[in-house]
Amino acid sequence: MGANHDLLAEKAGRAVISKIVNRVDNWGQIFSDNINKAGDFSWPRPDYVCFDYDLEQSLAFEFKPPNHQKREYLTGLGQTLSYLEKHHYSGIILPKVVEGFNIAQHLANVLSLDVFSRHYISVIGYDERTLESNPLNSIQLYKSIEHERTGEIITGEINQTYWCWWRDISHYEVFTLLDLLDKHSHQTGDIYTTYAWPEFWRLMVAGNTRTWEGIGRVKTDNETNYRSEKQNYKIPLFQLGLIEPSEGRLTAEGYKLISLAKIYGLDSSLYIDYLTKLVLIEGKHLILIQDLEDYKTRASAASLANSTQFRKDFETYLDENNSIGSRKEGRTTTGNKESYIRDELKLWNKLGLLKGNGNRYFVSGRGIEFNWARITEILTKDFLY
Repeated sequence: MGANHDLLAEKAGRAVISKIVNRVDNWGQIFSDNINKAGDFSWPRPDYVCFDYDLEQSLAFEFKPPNHQKREYLTGLGQTLSYLEKHHYSGIILPKVVEGFNIAQHLANVLSLDVFSRHYISVIGYDERTLESNPLNSIQLYKSIEHERTGEIITGEINQTYWCWWRDISHYEVFTLLDLLDKHSHQTGDIYTTYAWPEFWRLMVAGNTRTWEGIGRVKTDNETNYRSEKQNYKIPLFQLGLIEPSEGRLTAEGYKLISLAKIYGLDSSLYIDYLTKLVLIEGKHLILIQDLEDYKTRASAASLANSTQFRKDFETYLDENNSIGSRKEGRTTTGNKESYIRDELKLWNKLGLLKGNGNRYFVSGRGIEFNWARITEILTKDFLY
């Protein structure tokens, strides 16, 4: 997916949530006002996902950009239907009119046929001239969801954050782990659990994997560390689309990334920049960055004065705008985490996306500042090889 596609999908999706939460006309449908944006990185991957915490049910959207032929939007309806295997409801967001034809109304008519007697799919049309500048007024509900769905149907996982989860895994370690998965690709079954991770763990315990700075990383060898780090390292690889989740086999993107590393080197701009582009687009960190930029325009002086407070207040901003998992009174997130936002700033700094001097990228009074010249370069860079 491209950056423009994702940004338009984001605007439309947030407008949908806003109209549901604020009970605008009949937009509420069967949903409560306790509905937030969520994440789903499994295949087929929706463009925008919501989770209703009162119903404990999810809603997945397919977003189709303008300027395509009519058959592209019919294909999008098929994608929308496929989301019902793992989500309770789905919807398609598409232009109202294509080539003078009201394609949104056409899909609404299709879904009114007897074969779709249970209305679990919505159709939302938008005016392509105003979606970017005025998303709330641009979108129109052509077909609502009218019946609540029951039964065990969800096979995917709902993430409380919409962006790729990342801890301290370095670009060196990304390559090492992907290379081990490639090495064991001839094996059957779960090659991540059975072959690649045990070998990677032995390297890490011995100090033979490297941090971002190229220093050997040493982990204490115990069962707790083994199990927790196994997931810490697997999740971002899966969410970036580098491996498939069940067995850990490399995808086409995974092979492209390690090929760039093998041809040009682990410290080459092509390898690091391609990893950065995956983080921004597939990992949806570009959306998170834009959320943070928007927050900075509203941040208080107290928030901008302290890095820890800045992160917590930004998370509160996301919570208030229905952009992260529902947070109960007295609870921070889960486990021992003080916030959802933890290592993202460090990752952005290591990838060169922040202005600053070394690891001092938070500036009192200004918060953090992004290197938009580099972000633009990454998004427009050609990675053919």
